[in-house]
Amino acid sequence: MNPRRLQVGLRRACYALAAAGVLYLFWRYDTQYLPEERATPLRRFPAGSRLFVDRHPPGYAPGDAVIFRVVEEGAPRLYLGLVESVVPAGAAPRDVRGLCVASDDPAWPGPDYAGFGTIDRADCRSRVLFVWPW
Repeated sequence: MNPRRLQVGLRRACYALAAAGVLYLFWRYDTQYLPEERATPLRRFPAGSRLFVDRHPPGYAPGDAVIFRVVEEGAPRLYLGLVESVVPAGAAPRDVRGLCVASDDPAWPGPDYAGFGTIDRADCRSRVLFVWPW
């Protein structure tokens, strides 16, 4: 085989792998903004923060910050919360869903997280990895 053709083929393969890697990163990770004019339910994330989130996490653990969806009055809304406990799949009755989510800020003026109860893993939209510094 001609070394020049081999070099061209390897270069194209590297470009294809790099493009696939970039597409994977855009599919998996995202940033979310917290409004500056509102308080947040978690003390570790101040208002106006930019959060770097994993949209397809492999699992959830107690202490994880998650963005989850709740349907209220026919309209879905997104909330930020802290996972208190995880109910293993198949280890509980069907009416117990999966994640117990709460707020860790006692001064939080928003919705009562105790009213949400447990939420489905399917309703978790993303897991917060860290606060984006800029």
